[in-house]
Amino acid sequence: MEASDADAAMPRPPPLRSLADACVAIIVHPSRSLVASGMTQQSYFLLRAMQALGAARVDVFHAAGTDTARALPFAGGGTDVVTRPLAFPASGDADRDAVAAVAAELAGYHLVLWASVSPQWPALHAVLRERGTRSIAFECGSALVYDEAAWTAPGAGLQALVSNAALDARCDGAWVIPHMAPSHLAYFRILNGGSLPVRTVPHVWSPEILAADNDLAVNAAAVSAWRATAPEPLDPPPRLALLERAPCAAVDGVRRGALVLIMESHMTDRKTALLPLLAADALYRRDPAAISEVRVYCAPSRHADGHEPPPATPGAALWSDLLSSLAVGPLVKSLPRNSFVDVARGLARDPRPVVLLSHQIAHDRNFVIYDAMYCGIAVACNSRALAAARVGVWTYDKDDVDGARAALAAAIAGDGVTLSARRAMSRAWLFAECNPCARGVVAQMGAAVRSALDGADGADGRSCT
Repeated sequence: MEASDADAAMPRPPPLRSLADACVAIIVHPSRSLVASGMTQQSYFLLRAMQALGAARVDVFHAAGTDTARALPFAGGGTDVVTRPLAFPASGDADRDAVAAVAAELAGYHLVLWASVSPQWPALHAVLRERGTRSIAFECGSALVYDEAAWTAPGAGLQALVSNAALDARCDGAWVIPHMAPSHLAYFRILNGGSLPVRTVPHVWSPEILAADNDLAVNAAAVSAWRATAPEPLDPPPRLALLERAPCAAVDGVRRGALVLIMESHMTDRKTALLPLLAADALYRRDPAAISEVRVYCAPSRHADGHEPPPATPGAALWSDLLSSLAVGPLVKSLPRNSFVDVARGLARDPRPVVLLSHQIAHDRNFVIYDAMYCGIAVACNSRALAAARVGVWTYDKDDVDGARAALAAAIAGDGVTLSARRAMSRAWLFAECNPCARGVVAQMGAAVRSALDGADGADGRSCT
């Protein structure tokens, strides 16, 4: 980009003596609702992590037209967070005026974090770097899984690769979350000729969204207690009372079949409903009384708004054929996508044991699992990290249907683990490993930010794991 009067007038970040002087901008992944998008939630938790570091200023930028009342409710409620629209260039570096406008907005920050937003403008990063602003691509999605499909799809080329578009853009580095690191650290470097600094940062999470139900100012005192002290002060609100009192076994001496929740129903990538359905079917064939209902959210038999798609829709046809082949099929309800908050609210008067059954393909765990753990819902999943941590979660090996059946049966029975004990173990682990304000998390995030600002971000990618 050629120098111009506008370029010369762009601000530069103020002098930086410590993290307390840092000005950070977070580019938020666009979404209709905070509670419905894991990547938008990740942006929010990243914001909390930057605040916990004591940064002088942390602002949030979002795509123009975003419904900030729903997708970015942390903008209000008495917080000091500034949210501003950003007009992303529609045609990349070719739109020089748009690039210059974005650069003018971001040039006064020391660090710009692109939270699962593709920073596809090398010229933009060059301008920012010249003025002392570092750009980091924060990748918490499943780029490798998408890219594998792009490699094998007919007519696909390098231009279709998600991570190539996101990272081969002259950024100053990339951050990945721990359960992506085994594959993505090397993959992102290869895509950039081995020159891109890539490091691992904590997968931050907080129960604030559960507690506040789209209004993050509601439980400010309790949230502060969670951040500063221990995991116990912040309990789910009264609408989740069932999750606080019902054991995952017999209630009042009467055995009730379990309600099985499957909330991750992408059929081909990242996480899938197929293996959980097969596991539920295997358990139902052995013990029909064990399951009373299976709810599959975001099922391919429905559009996002809940309306039935045309019969010719391939996903609907395959889904219908699958259910008709399962013994448990008549108990399966195909539901539109919904947030964990809304699903949990609907269980308030349900006396049945509830189990979240999850199967992750590319990831080890996600926010839905964390939400369920915090509330005390029994979880059966294929997370190696949670199996090793012994936090009251029932686990099985990836792609092992019989193992998933056994884990589901154990989660329904409770295996002698009381609700209060399971919740205590889960919250202690979540507080230590995921809370943006936990001492270890702050230390790791601080190291990542310092390295990014120093321009020496994680040469081996392992220094911040």
